[in-house]
Amino acid sequence: MPGMASDSMILSFLGTREVQSIEEWVGDNRIANFPLDAIKDAAIGVDASHYLNLKLNRENAAHEPLLGALGGLPFGLKNAIEQELRELKAHRISLVFVFNGLEFGKNDFNARSSEAARHAHRAAWEFYDQGNAEEVVKAFTRAGYAPEQLSRFLQQILRENDIDFMVAPYSACAQLAWMVKQPTQYIDAVMGSTDLFLYNVEKIVLKFDTVQQRFSWLSLAVCQDRLGSRLTDETFRDSLLLLGGPYLHTFPPLERLGPKPVNLRDALNHLNPAGRSVVQLCNTYREDPQFQAVEYADRYKKAIMSIKHHVIMEDSGIVTPLGISRAPGDVHEFIGQRLPEELSFYISRGILDPRVPNWLTSGEVNIFLQPGAEDSEYFRRLFGDQLVPLWTQSLTLLSNSLNRYYQVRAVTLKPWFGNGRTINLKDEPSVKDQVAFWKLSEKALPDAVRSQPSLSSCLNSLVNADFVSKTLGKPDAGLVYLLALWCMSCLYLRNQILNTDKEIYANAYYRFLQIRGFIDDSHKLTIWGKALQSALAASNSKDISEDTILLCVELLRLGLFNDKDMFPGASGAPMRGNEEQKRFSNAIVRVATVGRLKHKSLGYSGPLNRQVLCFQAMVSAVRSGLRDLVEVILTTMLLNGDIDRDRRDWIDLGLGLPFINNNNGCGLGIIVRSYLDELAAHQSDPPPDDFKESCRDRVGQWVAHTTGIQKSLATAYKLWDATYAASQTAGKQLAERDLITSANEWLKARK
Repeated sequence: MPGMASDSMILSFLGTREVQSIEEWVGDNRIANFPLDAIKDAAIGVDASHYLNLKLNRENAAHEPLLGALGGLPFGLKNAIEQELRELKAHRISLVFVFNGLEFGKNDFNARSSEAARHAHRAAWEFYDQGNAEEVVKAFTRAGYAPEQLSRFLQQILRENDIDFMVAPYSACAQLAWMVKQPTQYIDAVMGSTDLFLYNVEKIVLKFDTVQQRFSWLSLAVCQDRLGSRLTDETFRDSLLLLGGPYLHTFPPLERLGPKPVNLRDALNHLNPAGRSVVQLCNTYREDPQFQAVEYADRYKKAIMSIKHHVIMEDSGIVTPLGISRAPGDVHEFIGQRLPEELSFYISRGILDPRVPNWLTSGEVNIFLQPGAEDSEYFRRLFGDQLVPLWTQSLTLLSNSLNRYYQVRAVTLKPWFGNGRTINLKDEPSVKDQVAFWKLSEKALPDAVRSQPSLSSCLNSLVNADFVSKTLGKPDAGLVYLLALWCMSCLYLRNQILNTDKEIYANAYYRFLQIRGFIDDSHKLTIWGKALQSALAASNSKDISEDTILLCVELLRLGLFNDKDMFPGASGAPMRGNEEQKRFSNAIVRVATVGRLKHKSLGYSGPLNRQVLCFQAMVSAVRSGLRDLVEVILTTMLLNGDIDRDRRDWIDLGLGLPFINNNNGCGLGIIVRSYLDELAAHQSDPPPDDFKESCRDRVGQWVAHTTGIQKSLATAYKLWDATYAASQTAGKQLAERDLITSANEWLKARK
């Protein structure tokens, strides 16, 4: 539309201006500290994103500064969280965590945060290449780590420790503000960021300090007094908005102030000459090109409406705007398109992550390059082409079970490099109909599947022709009476309701395997199904989960386990050996990157490798896509009435699905790269056993807190064995088969 700024244009106008936090601006002397006993027997609502941000980026006890250079899950975070939860429980303080739900409005907060992190990562890697370790740590600390990546990880910890949680329809702040103001006193206080002040929450718990046995407390009144001039709540709210955040980006003229971080006083100083009216302030800057480009006046109005009428979930399960009697009829214009309340309930209980519903409601898939990753043609091919069918399967399957508005929705892919495409859901074949027959009761399942539903047991069951015929329910040709029985069986299947977790998971696995092409429409294993079966049989290790092996097979058939220089602009390529050895090293290290380094519950200290981190970003993207699909499968089984909905195990159902954690990181890939590089220094090929042992010892010394370099290498070898087995079964369908076969022989002499 003429006159409308594109997202890329808006980002080009926006800087990465540092904003002083309200806590820093207020000062420690105005933040109250009380003993934990002061809130004994109290229920505290916790903003999960704020809590994770404290642990990841601000508290020294749990902070792992090199986490951004590794990706995946932190090594020590779980212990730190569980220790704090135990301390709070000992003080009889109960917690209710609230996670952010769907994105709201058309804000570019995530894009700007990613851009700032990319700047910090770029500096960190420059320092690393220069050998400046101290500056490396500082730069990665500035980059931080996005807390949203660990939402599922935190949910698992909370469930294991019997802590309640929910996912808000949209903003956790809005949900918590509503909860704390209810006369039923569902919670007594709120722990979260100062964004809660936008909702007139009077007092906020900023953090717990279980070592000092106290908590920090900040009140709205203290912040207003710090500004003086008898501020109204509205003026304080507007000053907060001008600083920027999830609701509205920083007011453009504030971006142009001096080198110091802007703060709340700077925002008020801009408001004062305009009679403390943002509308008048916007009128003053109406001719400013930067102001016009970001359409600030319109975005401000929408931000105000999204605060006043944000959508929350009541305790009855009803999803409704705040102040509904005064809410306008176009709430969807500043919040987002409405989803069915049943789907909102499944999101609230952790069955379905908000990511795919976000795509449907917004009609956009915004794709950002992970901070630290180096843009390359391989990244662009993966995100612009190879992952699109997987995303389309999730979108289509979910839309098949929603109303017609979503069934005919057009969803536009908007990658960082432009040239996106549009997925027209009305043109996509029904995925729902494709897997409708997978509705087997527990009694109908084979013994191995009934005993332990898993990817391997489901795959192995399809070798049995009798069982396969029962899953299809097809009659023998020419037997008319059987046709009638078949029709009756179809009717029975439609009315069959799944109840136990075993039959639910088994049918979800069967559906997943068929949608992903491991099973064909006749319920027989495809060549890739047989390849997966071979990989699972070859791994045979309790240390490696089945979903990790499936992830390896998915990466294999995407052609990502190759020997190419995929990230030519990033440091970390093989340093030693001839060209053939370097090619083999690339393929082996990429397989190893899918696994997890054996490490103590402490922050990582050791060598880094940007090329391996880049590949880890690819692994993470594929895993996320697979997790989306399996969640959508379970959700649509519920929406379609395939599963008994009179139940209480919602959270356990969601947490029991595979691909839940991005837990690999790139630590294992780094030590395999280091080990192979050290081996290549020896003149003989293959190197002698004593030299291999000395190389292992040397690499083990570099990685200070590993729990055993030999154990970690053994994990990498198991992953390689599984990948090799899959490649041999896939045969000519795999372009990299000869490479992997040759690399396998080369690796045998180096184990």
